[in-house]
Amino acid sequence: MARITIKRENSQYNVYRGVELLATIHQGRPTPSNDRKDNWNVCWTSGRVDWHGTYGEARDNALKGI
Repeated sequence: MARITIKRENSQYNVYRGVELLATIHQGRPTPSNDRKDNWNVCWTSGRVDWHGTYGEARDNALKGI
């Protein structure tokens, strides 16, 4: 199985397994209207979005490749 890597491209972090794009990592800002407390999200190509408090948590989640 190919290794999972994270590359910074076009102001975002892209997560790849080999050449296949698995997810992107973005920094979002919590606002009163979206009621979020976390700043970082992992947007999977499946459509799932996971929110995390730090980039490190988001990166660790993305490196699992689930």
